[in-house]
This record gives sequence, structure tokens and C-alpha cells, in this order.
Amino acid sequence: MGRVAESPLPVQHVTQLGIQPCIGVMDKMARGNLNQHYEAQSAWNKDAPAEHVFQSVVVMHTPQGMPQDVLVALTATPTPNGACDGVTVQVFPLAVDCQSVKKQMENNGSTSRPIINALVVFDKNGQRIFLLPGMANTCIAVAVDSTYGVPPKK
Repeated sequence: MGRVAESPLPVQHVTQLGIQPCIGVMDKMARGNLNQHYEAQSAWNKDAPAEHVFQSVVVMHTPQGMPQDVLVALTATPTPNGACDGVTVQVFPLAVDCQSVKKQMENNGSTSRPIINALVVFDKNGQRIFLLPGMANTCIAVAVDSTYGVPPKK
């Protein structure tokens, strides 16, 4: 299992592959989204890892949370200007319907709008959380966030 106190597994993978511009971005995304109870499975371009997208899919266990198991995808890619940009996608399967989730989030200051048969909710920090109806009156919450690196100074 990974531990966030030490270097998170996705960061170790990026470091071992020599994707230098993405180490800081991956570290920020991993430390901001992972706890101590996770397993990571990473993938990269085997011929030129430092020139292409890197992705790590994590299954995380949150013993005190609901839901207890969450999927987190961390993706980072070097940019032409020498920086690195990343995207984090979190998937939360919930045992309640999306309208209940929407109502609870709106009570905490979020706003929402429909998007096809789903909802997109904007929390107080502007993060987008998509609520998709699941099977048997459940809801799948998907949070999407971007992290942008800074190009090196010349």
C-alpha cells in the first residue's frame, strides 16, 4: 500500500521514469488527493516516457468515509514550454440518489445545473463535480480538477 507521508507511488514512478517537469505537479496532485490506504497502477509510453502522457490509476480505501473505496486517476504530461500539466479525476460511487447529493451540496454552498441526464455541481472553490445516476437509485460522483505547472526560468 502507498503512503502519502513518504513520496507517493505515482511520484516515485514519475521520478524513476525521469519525467522531471512532472515531479512537482504529480506530487501536488497525489498529496492533495490520496490518503495512506491505496494501491496504484501506472502506465506510460515505454519508448519515450518523458515526452508523453503519464497516468496512474489509484484505488483508495477510506475506512471512515462514505464511500469506503474511491477511484482516483492522476494524469500528467510535459508541455512544449518545459512545464507539466496534470488532471485529476476522482470517482465516488454513492449509495444514495443524485438529487439527495445535490441537495446536500447546495446546502453547503454549491450551485448546480443539468447536463444531459446528469448534473454538474460547482462547489464553493469552483471545483466541478458531476453527478451521474447509477443503478438501483444510486449516484456516481466524479470530480475533475486541473493542475498547471510553471515553465522553468530561462
